[in-house]
Amino acid sequence: MGAMRTRVLVHATLIGTLVALALVPPAEAQRGPGRGRNRAPEQAPPEAPAPGEYALDGSLAIEAVNRGEGRQALAYYERTATQAEEQGNQVRAARAWHAAAVVAVRLGRYQKGIQSASRAIELFKKANANELTQGDLGAWASSYSHLGAAYRSVRDFPQATRALEEGLEFAKTRLRGRQEGQVEGFLLNNLAQVAYAQQDFKTALARNTQAAQYFEGPAARLGPQASERLRSNMRRWAASSFLGIGRAQLALGHPDEADAAFDRGLKYARLSGFREVEADLLAGQGSLALSRQDWSKALGIYQQSIALSDQMRRISDHPYLYHGLARSLAGLGRTDEAFAAAREAVRYVEELRADLGDSALRSGFFEGKQGIYHYAVNLALQAQLPEEAFSLAERSRSRTFLDLLGSQTTLSKGRTRTLVDEEVRLRARLAEAKAEAQGGGASS
Repeated sequence: MGAMRTRVLVHATLIGTLVALALVPPAEAQRGPGRGRNRAPEQAPPEAPAPGEYALDGSLAIEAVNRGEGRQALAYYERTATQAEEQGNQVRAARAWHAAAVVAVRLGRYQKGIQSASRAIELFKKANANELTQGDLGAWASSYSHLGAAYRSVRDFPQATRALEEGLEFAKTRLRGRQEGQVEGFLLNNLAQVAYAQQDFKTALARNTQAAQYFEGPAARLGPQASERLRSNMRRWAASSFLGIGRAQLALGHPDEADAAFDRGLKYARLSGFREVEADLLAGQGSLALSRQDWSKALGIYQQSIALSDQMRRISDHPYLYHGLARSLAGLGRTDEAFAAAREAVRYVEELRADLGDSALRSGFFEGKQGIYHYAVNLALQAQLPEEAFSLAERSRSRTFLDLLGSQTTLSKGRTRTLVDEEVRLRARLAEAKAEAQGGGASS
């Protein structure tokens, strides 16, 4: 009888405990209407895609680019997004357009990147909030990041800044905890790149330094339960921060600090497994070696970076990489090889430009590449190839003129004066070279 009474008491106690637990609100709810409430549900890990398909996930889209499958992935994402829209599935379409933007920007398809990221943002805004997961909110924020990156690449800095600042506002109002910090960090890295492109190197350094704080410490403190994908992403973002720090320090005349930042970033890049950041950091080290006139070291680094980019079939940085290669070879006195590399840099500029159907985008993109043409012209003159020099100069001039006509852009006085002065100098050298060539032909 006593044993039975004991069992009844234990059973009643257990029931009471379970009822009490059921009545206690979850931890997020106990925090009140603060940062953890109304949190979107976690997104399940993406399922392995069937052959010929790609997961609608930003990190996995980057992995496809790293494998050299960027073009196939972009075509798949565009097709999937279009089909999803036709079927009325806004969330799936938004995910696909975001993935398309991730790939397009890395392939140097900037107009497609702008279109894809803009459409992803539009569809995420229209979607039912209850259908969006935490992963979707991250993709939404990433779409702002890639929209800003694409606009920066075509030198539309006001649009780039607007997109990135909208992304920061989105992060502050819609994201919580670690995800908010991650998004703010990679958007700050992008804003730093805009400042760098505008030659505001101090602002670039400050923003990259701030971004690094979101990633380096937290990456080291990730517990054993953290997924490998999260670790890789944190390391990738940290590497990008140190890449920006190194570039800004070099531009500010601090080569030793730049060297330390590039080295630190390269370690994170290699730990992350994302080769695109490794290639970019190698290019940074190449620029540093050029600044120190260590031509042999620069040559080896640029060759390594080009090889990595070729493996990924990513040509977005090839104009700068081959330009750096040309400068390295010229420093070693290998003028003919230097000119061949400079000509490759020009070829990639024109390949990337040809993909831009919008004349305003073409004009902005080409404006930042004039130095590549001018250097190639000078190398052609050094190599005693006046006809090649003249051809390159005319190509540069005609493309600038056509793009400006198409966009109806009004040049500032400063920009006009710079272009005119540079053209006058080049034409004077070309005229001298042509006269020398004709004189030599008459005497022989």
